[in-house]
Amino acid sequence: MHNVIASCGFIENIEDQCIYLKASGRKYIFFVLYVYDILLASSDLCLLYEIKQFISQKFNMNNLGEASHVIGIEIHREKSQMILEISQKAHLKKVLKRFRMSNFASSVALIFK
Repeated sequence: MHNVIASCGFIENIEDQCIYLKASGRKYIFFVLYVYDILLASSDLCLLYEIKQFISQKFNMNNLGEASHVIGIEIHREKSQMILEISQKAHLKKVLKRFRMSNFASSVALIFK
């Protein structure tokens, strides 16, 4: 996978080797790889479609559309207001429940809001 991504012009993140970046002027795209899942985030739709096409030619993949969650992170968009929110609220609730601390969930939510 690394060789294919690099051949397309992506540069591997030194700190987290599952994150790649490709930039050209004001256009950029992030390629995040987690086991068999790929998350793409781009400043430019044409670049996003170009990379999707490139990857689909190299690998058998399914396009699941816009991500609503990835590795425990919920993603919410308000395109009309240009808002992108990410949250780990559901994951946090799961952890609190696991350690029998569910009664703290509302207090924790207020801290992180």
